[in-house]
Amino acid sequence: MKCPRCNAEVEKGEKYCNKCGKKIKSKKPIIISIAVVLVIALITVSVSFLFLGNGSPSPDKINTLSQEELTALSNENYVSFSEGFTDVKIRDEDTALKAVESVSDSIGIKDVNKELKISSVNTVGDDTYYRMNQYFNDIPVYGRDIVISADKNGNATNLTSNTINIEKTEQEENFDKEACVEAAKSYFQIDKTISAQSEDNTYLCIGEKCILCCPVELTYEYKSEFYSYTVFISVQDKSCAKIINRIDENISVSNIKGSAQDYKSIELTGSKNGNNYELIDDQRNIICISAIDVKSNVTDNTADTSIPKCVDAYKNLQDIFDFFNKNLSINSFDNNGSGIIVAVSKNGFNYEPACANIIDNKSVAEKLGSDEYLGYAVIGIGEPENYQPKEGEEEKKGLLDYKNSPSSAVDIIAHEYSHCIIKSVVILDNSGISEGICDLLGNLAELDIEDNRDNIWEIGEKTGHSKYNMAADITMSKYKDENDGHENAAILSHSAYLMWNGIDGNKDMKIDSDTLAKLWYKSLYLLHSDSTFQQCADTVTRTAKLMYKGGSLTKNQLNCVESAFSKVGLGSSLVENGSSFVVYDKNLKKFDDYHITIKNTFEDKIVVDEDVSGTDTYTLDLENGTYTITVSDNTKDGSKNKFTKTISVVNSLRKIKSEVSIYTDFGVDYDKILEQKKIELIDEYGIASTETYTENTEYLNAGWTNREGILSAEKADIDGDKINELIVIRLIKGNGNAGSSKIEVSAYKVISDSAENIGTYDVPYGNNTDKEDMTINAFTCKIDNELCLIIESDLTLLYTDLGDISYYLFKCDKGVFSKTLEIYNDADSMTLEWIKETYSNGEKKKTERINSSVSILDVLVDIGFPKTDNKFTVSGCPSFCNAKGAKKICTLKTERTDLSSPAIKFMKSTAEDFTGLDHSKASSSPEEPDKSEEWKDLYIEFISKNTDPQNFSFALVDNDDIPELIYTGSAVGGTQIAWIDDGEVKSQSIGYGQFLYYERLGLCYCDYMNHGNWAESVYRFENKELTEIVQGNIINMGNSDEEVVYMIDGKETTESEYNNVMLQSFDKSSAKMPDESYSRDDINDVIRNY
Repeated sequence: MKCPRCNAEVEKGEKYCNKCGKKIKSKKPIIISIAVVLVIALITVSVSFLFLGNGSPSPDKINTLSQEELTALSNENYVSFSEGFTDVKIRDEDTALKAVESVSDSIGIKDVNKELKISSVNTVGDDTYYRMNQYFNDIPVYGRDIVISADKNGNATNLTSNTINIEKTEQEENFDKEACVEAAKSYFQIDKTISAQSEDNTYLCIGEKCILCCPVELTYEYKSEFYSYTVFISVQDKSCAKIINRIDENISVSNIKGSAQDYKSIELTGSKNGNNYELIDDQRNIICISAIDVKSNVTDNTADTSIPKCVDAYKNLQDIFDFFNKNLSINSFDNNGSGIIVAVSKNGFNYEPACANIIDNKSVAEKLGSDEYLGYAVIGIGEPENYQPKEGEEEKKGLLDYKNSPSSAVDIIAHEYSHCIIKSVVILDNSGISEGICDLLGNLAELDIEDNRDNIWEIGEKTGHSKYNMAADITMSKYKDENDGHENAAILSHSAYLMWNGIDGNKDMKIDSDTLAKLWYKSLYLLHSDSTFQQCADTVTRTAKLMYKGGSLTKNQLNCVESAFSKVGLGSSLVENGSSFVVYDKNLKKFDDYHITIKNTFEDKIVVDEDVSGTDTYTLDLENGTYTITVSDNTKDGSKNKFTKTISVVNSLRKIKSEVSIYTDFGVDYDKILEQKKIELIDEYGIASTETYTENTEYLNAGWTNREGILSAEKADIDGDKINELIVIRLIKGNGNAGSSKIEVSAYKVISDSAENIGTYDVPYGNNTDKEDMTINAFTCKIDNELCLIIESDLTLLYTDLGDISYYLFKCDKGVFSKTLEIYNDADSMTLEWIKETYSNGEKKKTERINSSVSILDVLVDIGFPKTDNKFTVSGCPSFCNAKGAKKICTLKTERTDLSSPAIKFMKSTAEDFTGLDHSKASSSPEEPDKSEEWKDLYIEFISKNTDPQNFSFALVDNDDIPELIYTGSAVGGTQIAWIDDGEVKSQSIGYGQFLYYERLGLCYCDYMNHGNWAESVYRFENKELTEIVQGNIINMGNSDEEVVYMIDGKETTESEYNNVMLQSFDKSSAKMPDESYSRDDINDVIRNY
């Protein structure tokens, strides 16, 4: 074999080159062979997954450059641009190419249409990534491409490139492809060729040398082991230029013992064929199978021990699928709906606990039973049970110490799934990058799925083995070419841990697992096949900046990303001398009044120390080397903080002048000024109550219109200048009669050093809304890429055909906040016809009717409203406040507590604020309901339940405004009085004759004559209690044959005393009778109109 540095011959087994001293790295491919049983169309097919095995020699390669040299060349070829590098709007593949063409001179591309071809287009959230392969003479250049990304508005946000300048190369038009296949096979010891086929020609560039190659896909068997490679054969001399292991992604866990956590399997039902089980999830396109070791020829073992582990792997893979689907919005590992197969071994480890690959070989797919599995991903899970190391496999004996199956470990399976995700985006030469990203994504999935119960940043701790502690300090000083990819990977995964932990636990800097997964996933699309660790850090930082500008990350979290990379030695940005340096203030505006210091890190020498003012762009003039840039605020009363950034100035092959940026807390604190304005408004108007008001009646105007003051105050950038304005919703106390304006909407903008009002609008409504059903929602939403305020209201009367629905659209244009659109239904038409009015500068410009056959939802969506399935409760018209992209500000509601009756009897009013104001000290509260007329409903209900009374009258006996009800019915019932006491009707029989009373003095009288016997009673009505205070009786009155007897309260007395007591108790000459008597048919109307 040859030395990779100096190309000198090295004897087999030598550890160092005798000529240059380079350490010779042993090349040992890895294998896991698993035979699986898959039930397809009721046919059992035995399958072998193809993994690299020991024993097959790795051929010499044309590449004679060390990894250090390859890294340096990669960094020289690497180009990156931030947003603003082009004015071309990117809408599709053609415009993406045009955007690249606008900077082609800087990238080194002469003819975009000839040298670049789009290879993939992927949309992640609001960003779309266009990857275009480099071509030379219409032949692709392996691993060389450009990625350009654009936001949903078509603005270019990032560009990364690793294209290479090819001036001249050897080319052979007509060559023997079969000879290339045979040449590829000749580099290996092969017992049996499974498949060998040549692919289309490609250029392979190593350093400045480009070779025309014929890639050969080779799968073969050697000593009962299976191997699969892509071999690049030079078409000129048939030498081997490069080898790629087609199935080389695996995770091994070393012999470190640990305490395993309990894991309980979930019982699921699956298909059984003999002793083999199959679990299929059609929704997620997941297949889980129990596998056997084909080499040991075991066919009769039971599946009792393997079934729970299959279920574990199956359930974990479902949860992992859902994690990535929820947070990354991908429908499969490749976001193309491709399926995934997880095979759990019955008979122990064949080599490693877990591995993964994408089936990109037709012969392998056919071995699975169908070429439909081409493009599927395969995850193999080894099992510790029944495993016995073979002779000479001493290093594997530690696998016997496993306490739990790898199938129980979410992080292991998520790690393997992540390999499939990465491979679907970009094939990385540096395994340390892919392993690091898989480690961190695997752990983030575990944190989310297990609800942060496991905060241990390790891989495989549940198995009892744990090697890769991502929380342990590690930097690029530990990076070595000869390290296993997993060891170098710890540098990247540790940086992710620091981001998750807020560096040292700073809660303001911490990035949650969902957001962190999205950050690293989106950055994959900016990587290239030869990306280095430094370039990986660069793409993650670029993605973080975009997420910060889009509101997904805070400034503290962005600083956390940059600090994390600095901690592991990846904090420096690769720049070319002459690049621009820009300082951004807290409002994401370029800042132009600061002091800059630049220090040469290695020489410990300050090379720049000066003030910068009057320009927002500073040009770097530095020699190659590493520098620390420090900036501080020069403005009066400005920030006292200093901000630093490390850069590495390198020679670019194409002299790229990019932008170096640093984000600070300099500049005017616009949000602080708006906060002060909010406090001033609350001091002036008070803050409205958000209590719930219940049991209002149809006669009251007491609902939410009793609330007064500021209900909501939302900071939002409604004019698109990346500086917030303040939207204020104020309630105005008063009645809710038709046409009233009880909602005031205002907007405030910071002008100079104060917040000024830029527009106020009163929102009217049509019905007596405190007595009727009502819903009003205010929310912000983007319409035609402009953030707008929308107020939607449904004032439709329940149980009627009368509609009253409105949609108001407010925008900020040229510094003025105003209504620009109103769509409402014509309530008078009774047919729910819609009217659209457009406004400009507060004046109505156009009115048009919308055809009643057109869906109002379609009309609004065409205008730009978000799609929604939500509807108002009463009218059924579309409601957008909960649609995707909408941010609620407040909601006002008046609704019935009893929908069973059309009578408007009891109502409930609510006011909700979603902007976080403190309403605990509200300046107004819902008032106690005015129950002055509640007695009417109570009397009407009382009468309806008592059918005997036929004649009714009113008397104000006590000193309130609620009259007592006097009524008579049958002779048995006599004369009775009813009154209201604490929401109830009480009644009492008082006699059979004349009723008299002293108005508002609490005294009344009633008498009767029965067969010559006279009776009369005087009652005191006090505190809602009726008490008889005097009872007089005259026996044999008018009967000359009998002696007349006078009695007071049951005691006999003289006539003179009787008359005196009764007169003193109640002077009938001063009393009054009820004014009028009403029949049973009339009394309800009389009560209502009282």
